Amino acid sequence: MFRTTHFHIVRGILFGAVTCLAASHVNADPFVVTIEKPGVQQSSLFLDPSKFHATGVYQDDFNSNSAGIYNHLSFDGSSKLGSYDQALIQNANLFGGAGGTGSFFDVNTNLGGPSSTTLTLKQPERYFGLWWSAGDPNNVLKFYSGNTLIATFHSSDVTNFIKSEQPALQNQYKGNPNSQFLGQDGSEYFAYLNFFADPKNSNVTFNKIVFSNSGGSGFESDNHTIAATYCGISGTPVPEPSTVAMMGVGAVALIGMMAIRSRRRALV
Repeated sequence: MFRTTHFHIVRGILFGAVTCLAASHVNADPFVVTIEKPGVQQSSLFLDPSKFHATGVYQDDFNSNSAGIYNHLSFDGSSKLGSYDQALIQNANLFGGAGGTGSFFDVNTNLGGPSSTTLTLKQPERYFGLWWSAGDPNNVLKFYSGNTLIATFHSSDVTNFIKSEQPALQNQYKGNPNSQFLGQDGSEYFAYLNFFADPKNSNVTFNKIVFSNSGGSGFESDNHTIAATYCGISGTPVPEPSTVAMMGVGAVALIGMMAIRSRRRALV
C-alpha cells in the first residue's frame, strides 16, 4: 500500500525527446518515474544529453572514492555541485558496482555505516537517476525542496511493478548483470531508475535527497546522476499499485529504492 500520493505517472511518455511544456501547468504530483531496460546501468540523459535537451548533467560513479565510511563526501568530487553528509562506499561486489568494477554507494548499518544519508545539492535540480542494485522492497528515498518534503518513494513499488507488469522480463532484472559477478545475488533486482520532476511544470525542483532503510542492512546504488533541465523522458513508466487505482487516485507512480536484506555484507 502506498504511503504517499505525491507521484503521478503518465503512461504515454516513453523513450525519446518531448516538447518542454510551460511552467503554468498545475500538478500536485510532481514526479514521473521510469525504469530502464534490463542491463542498463547509466542514465540516458548522461549518455546522450542532447537527445533529451538536458543541461547541467553530472554523474557520480564513486570510483574515485576508496572503500570506507565518510562523514562528508562531495558529489562527483565537487563541493560546488553538492555533498553527502555521510556515506558508506564499497568496492564492487556481487551486490553493486556498475560495470562490475570500481566502487558504489551504500546505506548499511550492519557495516557500521549510517542509517540514512542526505545528499544536499547546491542548485535546484529537475532530474535524478541511479543504478538500483541488489534491490528488494525496503528502501526509502525522499525528495525535498528546501526543508519541504515533496515526495517519498518506496522500492516495493518497483519490485511489485516488475513482478506484475514485466513478468516476461522479471528474470532479466534478477541477479548481477556484470560478467565479473554474472547471475550472483539471483533473487534480487538490478535496474536503472529515473526520477523526472514534473515535465509540464519547470517550477518543480528539488535540492535534497534522503536515502534510508525501513529496516535491515543494505541500500546499494551507483551512478547517481543529476540534471538541471530536460525536455525528454527515458525509460518505461512505473505505474500505480492497484490499491491506489481502486481509490481513484489516477495514474500514480510512487517508487522508492534500493536494496535491503537481513544478512550481513562484508566490505570488499
